[in-house]
Amino acid sequence: MGNMKLCSNIKFHGYLIVVFSALLTVSVLISSVTLKLLYPNRQDVDIPNDFQDLIDYGWFDFTGDVVHLISIGVLCYGIRKENRFCLIPFMLSIVFDWIAYLIANTRNGSAMPYQVWLVTTALFLYVFVTLIGLYKLFQMKLKEGTDRSDEFNKTMCL
Repeated sequence: MGNMKLCSNIKFHGYLIVVFSALLTVSVLISSVTLKLLYPNRQDVDIPNDFQDLIDYGWFDFTGDVVHLISIGVLCYGIRKENRFCLIPFMLSIVFDWIAYLIANTRNGSAMPYQVWLVTTALFLYVFVTLIGLYKLFQMKLKEGTDRSDEFNKTMCL
């Protein structure tokens, strides 16, 4: 391997995004279904504020999460097969997720602490930069006897 740089194995970052996105989406789905089963009649029970968003999940939210899970599967397949077009559904899904996040957290005068905005923005930027890097990696035309990661390092990494 020789001289390894941080971005020399950008596929690792792609798989990391796949794992954490899938874990997040599955945990949200499981917790919202569990809370709906535990509190079938919300008016009778005092529900903690932290759980309110998960209990308010509707069919549109479930459908969006299932579509997001499918796009995560397509992303994983695309990374494995090095197909840049398989990155597009996840990119669209994450853009819609970011827009929904902005709308949900800026309406009704709800103000989030700047640290939350900073961390969330950093995570979204990490995902975007990784997806763009993967797209560029899979787009490269290789010369005979060259390695895709080595070519990527020469052109994209400092």
